[in-house]
Amino acid sequence: MTTEVPTAKVLAEIDAAQLAFRDAFVRRDLAAYAALLAPELKFNSTRGRVLTHDGLLRDVKRQFDRLIAFDSEFKRQEAILLGSNVVVTGTQTAQIALRVLAIFAVRWKVERTGRYVWTPAENGWRLKEINIQQERVTRTGFGLASRMCPN
Repeated sequence: MTTEVPTAKVLAEIDAAQLAFRDAFVRRDLAAYAALLAPELKFNSTRGRVLTHDGLLRDVKRQFDRLIAFDSEFKRQEAILLGSNVVVTGTQTAQIALRVLAIFAVRWKVERTGRYVWTPAENGWRLKEINIQQERVTRTGFGLASRMCPN
């Protein structure tokens, strides 16, 4: 199996799928989020936790239930074609505010670097594998949930 650099068109499609993930999260749209995941998804965390497609969706649903605000950006460091898949390494930086104790919210900054395997599907690209290699979570604020507005 040879490795090549993906075409500009393929990279644009992967970037669009990445933005669709972010937009689905901002809108709390679990169905749109799930549509971007391959059924055989494996998510490997830095602590050795492995989540399947359904396990990741359960975690995301819990976050949606408490979500006040979210913003994120992804910076790709490398992308290669591996067979029909595209393997992307990059860093996501996210700001998230989650409700705690009914009226309060905690704001976090999450920086995670990982390897993401995208696989082609009938309607675009889907994430097949996520391997988080480094993750740093920093608490950046605490206050009334009503005052934790989007960035």
